[in-house]
Amino acid sequence: MNKIKKVGIVGFLMATVVLLSSLAYATPNEKRRYSKSVFDNESPVADAGGPYFGRCFEWITLDGSKSYDPDGKIVGYRWILKGLIDTGWVKDPIAKIKISSKFTGFLTITLIVKDNNGATDSDVATLVLPKPPIYIKRSLSTKTDLPFFHIFHHIFIHYIR
Repeated sequence: MNKIKKVGIVGFLMATVVLLSSLAYATPNEKRRYSKSVFDNESPVADAGGPYFGRCFEWITLDGSKSYDPDGKIVGYRWILKGLIDTGWVKDPIAKIKISSKFTGFLTITLIVKDNNGATDSDVATLVLPKPPIYIKRSLSTKTDLPFFHIFHHIFIHYIR
């Protein structure tokens, strides 16, 4: 009996041809075993979580741990933020990323999960990167500049009376 090696779509198509040609001479138990291993694989379910909030140049934790595979186990996680981040295939559902560009706004981050039979699924989450706060530098070097509490006191006390 020919053995089946599962490797991607090309391997799946080749395995299907080998399986169909081999099933003509297989016993009923072998037919059940091969048809179950190749044709009954359910895809995993990706859950990217989110929405995520963070700031540029700070670590942001992404959590894909709610992803699952109904008939096996997830063997790989991959987080992609187009043009900025691609973690590659990792075993841990938790990823820490740092965006080192000054992007702000709403970005879409994609989680792809892969199960032990090679099937994949993807999910997207929103990554919110707010604009950085604006700091106003105030110079107190001239005599016309007054500290804030003095200005507030002057406005509050003298104009409310």
